[in-house]
Amino acid sequence: MKLAKRRTSRRPLDLMMESIRIEFEFSEEMREFFEAVIDGRFCVAPGIADKMTEEDVWSCLMKVCAHGPDLRVYSFWVARLVAQEKAAYHFWAAAQFVQLLPGFDGGF
Repeated sequence: MKLAKRRTSRRPLDLMMESIRIEFEFSEEMREFFEAVIDGRFCVAPGIADKMTEEDVWSCLMKVCAHGPDLRVYSFWVARLVAQEKAAYHFWAAAQFVQLLPGFDGGF
């Protein structure tokens, strides 16, 4: 007889952050955005980001890239570009794509 795995009340974000040893405090809105990007919910993430300041958005995205370029950040910028076309979103989507290319050692 198998015992049921005990459920934890901790959020997936808390468990993920603990596993990669990232410690930081987020507001509830920033936490929701970070979780949307980490979980790959790119239809939801741009809407949440629109309610945040650009500094908060970048703070969250830099935490996603804490250990190097991450495809989820590129995917977020593409999703945000599709949701609302702005020149800056074209630039950031292209910049994130370039960082993902093998052999690209530069950074922004």
